[in-house]
Amino acid sequence: MQADGPRACRFGRRWYLNNESWHPSVPPFGEMKCILCWCVSGETHCQRQECPPGA
Repeated sequence: MQADGPRACRFGRRWYLNNESWHPSVPPFGEMKCILCWCVSGETHCQRQECPPGA
C-alpha cells in the first residue's frame, strides 16, 4: 500500500517528519552533537559534522 504523502522516519524510540533534522541521542553517551541525521521519504540518513567547541 502506497502512502499519500512523505513518510516519517523512526530513529530509536522517536519519529521524525520528512525533511526534519536532529542530533541523535545514543545511550549511554547522550546527544551526539557531532552527528546530524535527517529524514528523507521514510529513510534516515546521518553524517558526521564538524564538532562545536567543547563537544
